[in-house]
Amino acid sequence: VFNGLRVIAMLWVVIGHSFNLVATLPNDNPTKLGEFLVTYNYAYLYNATLSVDFFFFLSGFFFCLVVLSAPKSRLTWKLYIHRLIRLYPALTFAYISYRYLAPLFSDGPRFFKMAHEGQVDCATLAPYLFFFINNFRPYDINCIGWSWYLANDMQFFVITPIIIYLLWKKPKLGIFTICFLLAASWGSSIYVALKFDIYAPVSYTHLRAHETSLHLVCRLLLEKK
Repeated sequence: VFNGLRVIAMLWVVIGHSFNLVATLPNDNPTKLGEFLVTYNYAYLYNATLSVDFFFFLSGFFFCLVVLSAPKSRLTWKLYIHRLIRLYPALTFAYISYRYLAPLFSDGPRFFKMAHEGQVDCATLAPYLFFFINNFRPYDINCIGWSWYLANDMQFFVITPIIIYLLWKKPKLGIFTICFLLAASWGSSIYVALKFDIYAPVSYTHLRAHETSLHLVCRLLLEKK
């Protein structure tokens, strides 16, 4: 079941990103783009950001399932150390490739944007990238655009063991904490959607500057550019 849902979510992610890429390129009928997006037939496109949330849910669900099966032996600092050992080599390789190698091989109408991101923005964002807080930076400064997911995932990974510990030691407090966080998330989403007149559902794990005309950034309480 979970593998099937994962496939559906992956297809949804691919479709959403394909549409976003096409929408940012020059086209002959930009006014038509806005017309069909407000119809229910294309709701799956502007709600594609929600597909990413499923992967966060999936990883959190299985993480809690595994840790709660033996919390005493698994709730240790080794969790974080193991996580960093797994992530840093791949992230470092991606950073070096994106900053130093990609500009040398890029070509086409968007070449200069790619070169600027690799040579200028990556130099600025390096500390944020390697501390996994780059999703709190404005979107006009961008290095390895997809790394926002890694930042979100790491932030969730940091706080999840705390919640699991509460569920293990003080179940009532753990459940209250989860309910409080859910209520805060839903309330913040409703507030941002009403205040900034956002029609599509607000996904705090995926809402980035390019997704609204107001240039909202990150998750949590977003800031206006």
